[in-house]
Order: sequence, then C-alpha cells, then structure tokens
Amino acid sequence: FEELSAPVERLDLSPLNAVSPLGGEVQYVATATLSTGEQQDVTTLVQWTSQDTGVATISNTEGTRGLASAASEGTTRIRSLLSTPFG
Repeated sequence: FEELSAPVERLDLSPLNAVSPLGGEVQYVATATLSTGEQQDVTTLVQWTSQDTGVATISNTEGTRGLASAASEGTTRIRSLLSTPFG
C-alpha cells in the first residue's frame, strides 16, 4: 500500500468527459493535490465506481484499476473515493 506524505487538498479525475464505443475501454487517472502543493498519481489507491454499471463498469482489480469498459449505449458517472489516514 502506497502512503501519502500529506493531507489531500483536492482529487482530480481524467478524462472528464470520456466517450467510448460499445465494447471500448477508457483508462481513468486520479491525481491528488496534497497540502504541500505536490501532485501524486493515486489511480491505484482509490476505489472506483460507476453510477450505472449497465452502461459502463470500472475495474478495482490490481493491474487494471481505473479501466472503464463500455457495456451499452448511454451515460454514466464515474466516481472515485480516496481514504487516507489524515481523515
């Protein structure tokens, strides 16, 4: 488990408005901005969810974490949750 060296001020996800053909994949990246101003890739530390898994699923499996797969036509929201020891 990778540790963060300071509290997280902000968590940014990219891409913001991804479009994928049916059966296509999109790799999401989560970047934390720490209280020190440092930015850190936390893609492998966050818990990913899809609001509508009928439209797209997103992996939380090691090696493919953050990889979304389009399951059907439609729109969904991809979210990430980062738990830190700083509260």
